[in-house]
Amino acid sequence: MENLFYSENEKIAFYIAGYTDNSLLVEDIISMLTKHTEKFSEKVCVDPKVVKTDYIVNSSRYKEMRVFYAEVEKKPKDAFVLTSKQGWTMHKWLHN
Repeated sequence: MENLFYSENEKIAFYIAGYTDNSLLVEDIISMLTKHTEKFSEKVCVDPKVVKTDYIVNSSRYKEMRVFYAEVEKKPKDAFVLTSKQGWTMHKWLHN
């Protein structure tokens, strides 16, 4: 899975889904949210009910993209790790 990250300090896995809110139809937006929630929850082995999402407003790299995240104990396979040494958190990474 591309754009999958793991914050070692916070034990949070997060997935940047990209530009997703490009419809005016509520049904389309709900469908998109459900699809990305299921994809992310399967990858990080959590119940879809614990997955959270946010719209990134301020970021030089991810502005106006959507992020899905959840607390997990282990680093998901293929996730890019933000280590304790680097001082990165999910928030700092997204809003850099």
